[in-house]
Amino acid sequence: MERRALQDDSVFVTRAVLDPNVTTFRDSLYLGAADYEYRVVSFFEISSSDPSNTVSFTTQNAVDAVIHWAYEEASGTITQDNGFLNRDGDLLNGLNFDNVSVAGLLGSGLVLDGRQHLVRYRIGNIINEKQDYPFSISTWVKTTSTDNETVVYFGATALTNYFFRLRISSGNAVLGVRRLGDSEDVVAGPQVSDGQWH
Repeated sequence: MERRALQDDSVFVTRAVLDPNVTTFRDSLYLGAADYEYRVVSFFEISSSDPSNTVSFTTQNAVDAVIHWAYEEASGTITQDNGFLNRDGDLLNGLNFDNVSVAGLLGSGLVLDGRQHLVRYRIGNIINEKQDYPFSISTWVKTTSTDNETVVYFGATALTNYFFRLRISSGNAVLGVRRLGDSEDVVAGPQVSDGQWH
């Protein structure tokens, strides 16, 4: 199964090698409001068939996202919120699309130092987990670091009494939740410090 993103004029890339007679396929890793094409190529040992006809579709924009930063800007210090709440992010402490934008898993990404580099939602657009509940937190990370570094953090304790944090600790992904005045409750996830996308 092969896919390409039409907005990038990209070439087809293999998304999966399927067993014979498989009639369904589920994919992931899409950009919002983007056009994609799929096609099938059959193969046997050293030869393969011509590609099938293509099927195309357009993904929906992330209109239900509390915040959706795709980091696709070419320059500057502001990343646009692709959701509907206009919670743009400010790149702080020397972080700038002109000098730290790199190829990401899909489209572009940012190189963060894990300490001072920070992307913060703009003042006046505070996330309130009581108002925005329920929610999910997701991000793509590629690192070899085993240091204790925060990847995603949100929650204004003066307003909500809680914060939520995704971080790396000893090379593992860790989800932390803390109520104001209490210690942080954590759930450890898989190892992510292998230099691959997770």
